[in-house]
Amino acid sequence: MPRLWDPHFYGWLANFSTNQNTVNQALAQVIAGSQAIISADGTVPVIIGEYGDPTSGQSLDADWQQVITAVTTSGIGSATWHYGQLGAYDVLNIGNSLTPLGQMVETYISKGATGRP
Repeated sequence: MPRLWDPHFYGWLANFSTNQNTVNQALAQVIAGSQAIISADGTVPVIIGEYGDPTSGQSLDADWQQVITAVTTSGIGSATWHYGQLGAYDVLNIGNSLTPLGQMVETYISKGATGRP
């Protein structure tokens, strides 16, 4: 039976650093930690099953843009968190307009979800 690791990635995992390399390294550690657990079928695939702009849902993380960039340029599949009850946070659109998070995710999707041009 195939298995899948689904780590979530938010700003606190990089200590809210706004340094892109620090955030990229934190994500790489999360992915490596997930893949270190070997199933009977071998290395388990990883998808970042949840990420977004706030950790708490109450305010933007200082490193939210670095988090989105790290996830969307990692080459790992992902699904951003969208919860419409939190106001301006963790939402991709408000009415017919994309939020800044929505714009970054839209760019990622338009590049074929590889995060690369």
